[in-house]
Amino acid sequence: MHQQTPRSAPHRRVSRFAVVLTVLALLASSCGQTPGAAPDQLASSDAETTEASGEVVTLTFWGWEGAIGQSVVEQFELENPDIDIELTLSSFDQHHEGLASVIDGDLDVPDVAAIEVAYLPGFLANPEQFTDLRRWDADDLAGDYLDWRWQQGVGPNGEVVGLPTDVGGLAFAYRRDLFEAAGLPSDPAELAPLMETWDDFLALGAEFVENSDGDVFFMDTVDSIYHALLGQEPIVYADENGEPLLEQSPGLRATWQVASAAIDADLVSETTQFSPEWNEAMANGGFASLTAPSWMRGVINSNAGGTPGIWGLVPVPEGGGNWGGSQLVVPAGAEHPEQAWRFIRYLTGVEGQLALFQQHGNFPSTPELYSNEEITGLEDPFFGDVAVGQLYIDSVISIPSRTVTEAERDLDRVFITALNQLLQGRHDSAEDAWASALEAAEAID
Repeated sequence: MHQQTPRSAPHRRVSRFAVVLTVLALLASSCGQTPGAAPDQLASSDAETTEASGEVVTLTFWGWEGAIGQSVVEQFELENPDIDIELTLSSFDQHHEGLASVIDGDLDVPDVAAIEVAYLPGFLANPEQFTDLRRWDADDLAGDYLDWRWQQGVGPNGEVVGLPTDVGGLAFAYRRDLFEAAGLPSDPAELAPLMETWDDFLALGAEFVENSDGDVFFMDTVDSIYHALLGQEPIVYADENGEPLLEQSPGLRATWQVASAAIDADLVSETTQFSPEWNEAMANGGFASLTAPSWMRGVINSNAGGTPGIWGLVPVPEGGGNWGGSQLVVPAGAEHPEQAWRFIRYLTGVEGQLALFQQHGNFPSTPELYSNEEITGLEDPFFGDVAVGQLYIDSVISIPSRTVTEAERDLDRVFITALNQLLQGRHDSAEDAWASALEAAEAID
């Protein structure tokens, strides 16, 4: 296995914001082994010939930090000595925009790529640009995954464009010591009943602010609140038939109201998520809580590694939700599609997904694991031995299905940008910010 520096590529037309291009280091993760698929599904005669001849194929994978783990790649290579994986990891938006550019421009494409769910609809609109995984009877695997996650990778005419990897789920991560200092419960069993609804959440935040010295924010960013609420709503940017909804969307309006109320109550900081300032504030107690999909646990542990045991996790208000998840695809021009399929099945299989969750935090999209004691009994000492497996199981099994639009990522950024402008005092009121966001959203192609 080796890692490549990503090639620069022009922005895709759907992106309306400048993105700082940053190459990210590979994040170590776990090793896994997928349950066996039939040999005739896993390899063609060409692949068998390659293996028998001793020739090693270099398989290219494009993704972002956290989309894949080093250990699972190394384990795959150990069990498949005829394949060497070449990783190209970029920043999140750079990866998707670069992938779209090389596909649209008929340039050299990777053998395997990860596509996050917010970007998937834009790629699914052109399923002919990808290898239909039904070539390897992938449609027989539909029952192995959460139905709504499986459907996110299916094209308009039933093409299986990608197999699901993880599902985000949702939880609320908080600093026990900072909650105690504000006179709030620090034990998850005592805290959870106090934030069963979003109104409860706002009241809890107001109490935190009232009892704090002003140097610590209740929540990291308004982005956190927006993503949590968005991940619970069945109707946001489009209705169940895919028809665009903005001003008339009940889910979008409800999300906006809670997020803007949090700004009005001075609950959130002005830091930008995943920025150096955000990382520093997390490590040094600059904020007391944040929305935590399963993969965020690894981010918290990495940034605030000197604070084990003082973090806690509880369910988000009003039940389950989701933020994140990706599909693995084989672009139509991939040089090694057979080996690509073997790698995808390895990464998305039950044992591979279990290992990624245990070591990296990516929660499985395979319900077979939701009764596995290695999931249900998993406790995370960093979060005070909270039973994280059961917490995220409860989160994902209650998620409503939702239509994701082609402009999902752009729409997210429009409304989050307007909320942050409101936070910075660049709008006179929440209604002014809402009107500005609607105008920008309606201008998206």
